[in-house]
Amino acid sequence: MRLPRSPIGRLVWRARRHLAVGRYLAHLPRQLLTDYGHGGPYTPGQVEATLGRNATFSFDFAPYAQLLFSDRPEVSRAWREARLELDYELLRRWVGDAFFGGDLDFTEADVARRAARDNGWPRDPTANDWHSIVS
Repeated sequence: MRLPRSPIGRLVWRARRHLAVGRYLAHLPRQLLTDYGHGGPYTPGQVEATLGRNATFSFDFAPYAQLLFSDRPEVSRAWREARLELDYELLRRWVGDAFFGGDLDFTEADVARRAARDNGWPRDPTANDWHSIVS
């Protein structure tokens, strides 16, 4: 995930990232639940496999999907094994700023609630488990 050098290239990359992460937030919770039958957290490999099976999702920003739907230790290990030199906190900070009103402590339940809101799913906004929110 290298940022392009040209100003136009960087602008396009940032727009693509924003659209990809927005799509992950809106649609990936239900797809993961369908694929794996539980409400997470998912392994980074499961997240990556779901992205790879669905043309709806951009694979280019998979680390963002992994940090949204997987536990931090699992993500760190997967990134290390894949030799990705990414700053988990920096990526999480961007997601928090862009999608959670600057809240860097967003949880899996916050991600699921956002998906429910974005999709108009009539779910209990106080629910804290994936099944109640996205199924």
